Amino acid sequence: MKHRSRRSPLFPVLALPLLALPLASQTLTTVTLPNGTDAVDAVGSNTLPWGRAQNGPARAQYLYDTSHFAAQGISQEIEIRHLRWRSNAIATTWTGGIYGNVIVGLSSSSRDALSPSTTFAVNQGTNHTVVYNGSAMFAPGTATAGAPGPVVIDLPLSTPFRFDPSLGQDLLIDIDIPPSQWAGGTVVACDAQSTSPGCSRISATATYGGPTGTISNGQQALVVELGYVFTDFLDAAFAASVTNGPSPLTVTFSDLSTTSDPNGTVAWAWDFDNDGLIDSTLQNPTHTFSSCGSYSVSLQVSDTQHAPDTETILDCIVTDDVVPDFTIQHLGGTTFLFTDTSTPPATAVNWDLDGDQVVDATGPSATFTYTSTCIATNVTMSASRLCRGPFPITKAVALSPAQIATTTAAGTSTSGSGFDWPGLLFDVRVTNPQGIVICALSLPSGASSGHVEFDVNITEGSYVGKDTSPAEWRLAAWGGFDAPETTASNPQLTVVPLPTPIYLPQGDWGMSVWVNDFVGTASFSSSPVPIGPFASADLVVHPNPTAAPGLARSDWFGGTAIPSQSFVGILHYTAAGPNLEGGFGYFAPGCDGAYGKARQFVSQPPRIGQQLAIDIDSLPFDVVFMLMGFSRTVSAYGPLPIDLGPLGAPGCPVHVSDDITGLVFGQFNAATWTLAVPPTTTLVGLQFFTQGFVFDTGWNSFGFVTSDAHAGILGL
Repeated sequence: MKHRSRRSPLFPVLALPLLALPLASQTLTTVTLPNGTDAVDAVGSNTLPWGRAQNGPARAQYLYDTSHFAAQGISQEIEIRHLRWRSNAIATTWTGGIYGNVIVGLSSSSRDALSPSTTFAVNQGTNHTVVYNGSAMFAPGTATAGAPGPVVIDLPLSTPFRFDPSLGQDLLIDIDIPPSQWAGGTVVACDAQSTSPGCSRISATATYGGPTGTISNGQQALVVELGYVFTDFLDAAFAASVTNGPSPLTVTFSDLSTTSDPNGTVAWAWDFDNDGLIDSTLQNPTHTFSSCGSYSVSLQVSDTQHAPDTETILDCIVTDDVVPDFTIQHLGGTTFLFTDTSTPPATAVNWDLDGDQVVDATGPSATFTYTSTCIATNVTMSASRLCRGPFPITKAVALSPAQIATTTAAGTSTSGSGFDWPGLLFDVRVTNPQGIVICALSLPSGASSGHVEFDVNITEGSYVGKDTSPAEWRLAAWGGFDAPETTASNPQLTVVPLPTPIYLPQGDWGMSVWVNDFVGTASFSSSPVPIGPFASADLVVHPNPTAAPGLARSDWFGGTAIPSQSFVGILHYTAAGPNLEGGFGYFAPGCDGAYGKARQFVSQPPRIGQQLAIDIDSLPFDVVFMLMGFSRTVSAYGPLPIDLGPLGAPGCPVHVSDDITGLVFGQFNAATWTLAVPPTTTLVGLQFFTQGFVFDTGWNSFGFVTSDAHAGILGL
């Protein structure tokens, strides 16, 4: 008795409820030609015929010696029912497309695999059969170097073909793609064995349509997977009307078993819960799964000529899976109502309402009031039903007192895959004297799919002249989002909260947004300029469109430059003072020391009545003398900035007045300056500036270097 077990297909949860889909037809065994290429990337690649796309018609015959079958244990007649070809193993991504018509034939060749004829018809055996005649999709995908590529051509044969390698005739695969059949985008070469004993190729491209082709003996054997059954067989298989739903779930099973016995299948034994007991002997039974759970189902069939055969599908029926979903309702101010709308209804719901991965509420709905006027966070609901779950879903919540949008017109887009880091650089001007706090971005994605991670960097003044100088930029924030499947000509805006809001004091700034990691492909859309300026009461995007019209780059501060490109998106922000919002951010550079430039960070915006903890890194001796001042233009020693060159620290500027100071000791090349902010409401909106003198004896005669300078504002 043969016995097979397999997992139930992983249908997407969002496809529920499922229609009557077969879980199995006659089970196919696979063999990969040439021998030895089933689990490894073959040494070579070839575009004939599948990789030519729009480059014209092609015909290619491939001959495979019977030894490739014998080496894999096939020495009797088989019926070939499926053909698959895979991509070459190269680090690349392609968009795929459709061949309107292809003709594929199979035969037991009249010629030996190592002595083919240049005439196509001569190579065809007397049993030559057209097994496929129709459209064929070249599937989109991504491949990596070194591992077998994904399947790009997948053809279930309309006419099965019987082939017996024991008769000594080699297998011929004949593929014909007529002219003008391609519609789509990019393709990739298919996997091939460049030197494979017992294989040959006969092909024609420029001479397509003629009776002959060019022979390539013993090389360029296209890797192909054959799906087959033995012609003497009994094969158990079945389908289920549904595979997922709320309990009690009634399912009708359909016998799809096949046999070579002319009497057909004569007996059926069903086990619906994989306990080894027969639950039904009907051919097409109906069964109700009354409880929550996952059920493996088995069918054993018998005929009059073979031993019984069994098909077992693990986790065939799953009850009480949940498709999670919820609605978001703004109740006013900073208060929101969240309501579970999962299908089927959940029996337990947990809410993380502020993105800290801690449960804030339970139940079918939750109300939450945020402390910030610039709200940008990810809300996660986890829904369970009876024994199944939890099933999480995350949505972004963004609400800000102000926002500024650039054009929504689609233009060219930066794009990349693999290790490319596409991005945009542009200028902003903050006109609000107390600055702004950016808490979220609405970013467009073009030709993107999967999860995208990005960085936002800041430089003082403008991006112009700094687009290839990463040392002149400071990381200001980062984030991520799941990009919808779109095209560069139809970008969709996705609201992306910033885990660390960006505080920008009054002045001119260059900004850059870089994709730094993604699944699949990713790009940020951009529009040709000059366009702008785009202005609000507090902020101007592209303030000088002629001198600084924006720039796209294909790599992180490098790669190909595309000039005159505008940021396409929305900056969600709040004016720092009027809305009682605190912030802390970079505004000027320091100088290099033994460990590079020292930088400042805070884990949360400064607020009255709380501790302000400023972390500073790159301390060679774990010591820093911190300055806090209320001016960045004047000090007791004169106008700012002050160059410490006369004191023996050339190129080291001081950017802040020294109204408050502190000597801070740390460890592991870092330290934290902690200050208690009084709970006095009159301090809300107070602007301050910080910088550190880093002890770095031996670097210069002064014995100190200066850190980056930051600006801050106290919030409520």
